[in-house]
Amino acid sequence: MFDFDKKEESILNELFSSREEYIGVITDYDKENINDLVKENDTYEVLLNKIKELSADDKTIKQIKESLESYTDGVHAISSYENEKIL
Repeated sequence: MFDFDKKEESILNELFSSREEYIGVITDYDKENINDLVKENDTYEVLLNKIKELSADDKTIKQIKESLESYTDGVHAISSYENEKIL
């Protein structure tokens, strides 16, 4: 095992911290790539339109929409947790 003195340990901590900050920044390049990934994804809007075709009851539509949003929030939370675990 390596025996780092405090100065070397401090430098390594600073490097890791800087890398974490860099990874978390969304650049213009990242935004472009993200837009390319989702540009053909209109599933949510299509699904909402289908729900409106199936039911004229605004209360039912609102409940289904809230349920879908809750589900996607859960998926995002899991994805966020997994990403944090990787870092």
